Amino acid sequence: MGTNAIEGIKLVLPEQKTLYLSSKAFKKMKRLRLLIFHNVILSTTIEYLPTELRFIDWPRYQFPTLPLNPGPKQLVILNMPNSHIQQLGEGFKFCDKLRILPSSLHSEYLETLNLTSCFSIERFPNINIEMKLLDKLCLSGTAIIELPSSIDKLVRLRSLNLACCGKLQHIPNSIYNLHQLDYFDLHGCSQLSKFPKYISLSNKNEMFPSLELLPDSSNLNLPFQKLKTLDLEDCNLSEADFLMPSNGFDNLQFLFLNGNKIVSLPSLKRFSNIMCICLNNCEFLRKIPKLPPKLWFLFASNCKSLLESHCNFLDKILRDKL
Repeated sequence: MGTNAIEGIKLVLPEQKTLYLSSKAFKKMKRLRLLIFHNVILSTTIEYLPTELRFIDWPRYQFPTLPLNPGPKQLVILNMPNSHIQQLGEGFKFCDKLRILPSSLHSEYLETLNLTSCFSIERFPNINIEMKLLDKLCLSGTAIIELPSSIDKLVRLRSLNLACCGKLQHIPNSIYNLHQLDYFDLHGCSQLSKFPKYISLSNKNEMFPSLELLPDSSNLNLPFQKLKTLDLEDCNLSEADFLMPSNGFDNLQFLFLNGNKIVSLPSLKRFSNIMCICLNNCEFLRKIPKLPPKLWFLFASNCKSLLESHCNFLDKILRDKL
C-alpha cells in the first residue's frame, strides 16, 4: 500500500516526543482525511497538507504556519488549542503584524473551530455568508477585542466560548440572532463592561421603516430561547439590564454573575427553568431580587453591600418559593 492510499493518521503519546520526518512527508498523501497528533513535536516545518483533510486535532502545534494546500477546503473540525498558529495556508492567512484570522471567513463544511489559548489572535474575521454547519466556536484565551456584527451568520452555532479573553471589550447586539445558542461562556473577560441589550421589534421598526430590511419573521421572537448556560463570572459589568423580560433568556438554567460590579438586578422570578444562580463576590450588590420558585442553588457569599440581614434574606427566599 502506497502513501496515496493513507486516509488517516493518529499518534497519541503519553508524553511529548519529537517526530522526525521530511518537510514533504504528507505531499503524496492526497487522500488523507484525518490527522491526530497529541504530544507530537515535529523535527521540522511541513510544506504541504492535502485539501481532502476533514479532521485536524493537533494541540500545541509549535510552528506559526500550517500549510494547507491551495484550493477548496473540506475541513470539518479544526482543533488546535494552545498553538502558535499565525497562518493557516492559502485562504486561511493571518496578518503577521495584526495577528488576525483572515479578513473574511466562509466554509461550507466546518463544524468545529477550536483555537483555545492561541494568544496571537487579536481579531475574529467578518463572516460573508451563512455558515450552516458550524456549531462550536472556541476562542477562549485569545487576544480578540471584539466580535464582528456578522457573528449572526453562524446560524447553527450552539456553543460559543470566549472565556478568559482579557482584552474583549465589545459584544455586538447581533449576538441575539444566534437562535440555536445554548452555551455562552464569557467568564474572565475582565474588560467587558457591558453586555448588549436586545433591540425589540418596536425599536427595529423605528430603525428600519421598510419591513424589507427586517429579518425573516421566524427570527422576530424573543432571543436566546434555547440558551441554558450564561457565564459572565469576573467580567466588569456594572448593570444587568439585559436580563429584563423583553430580552428573552426564558429557558436559562445556569446564570453566573459572580465577581461583577452590579448594584441591582431585575426580578429573576420569570426564569422558571433556572436551577443555579451565582452572585458570589458581587461586592456592590445591594439587594437580592425576587427569585424563581424552582431555584435549586443560590450562591451569594461576600456580597458586602447587601442591605438585608441573613434572617430577612432567608424569609425572602421562602416567600419567593410559595
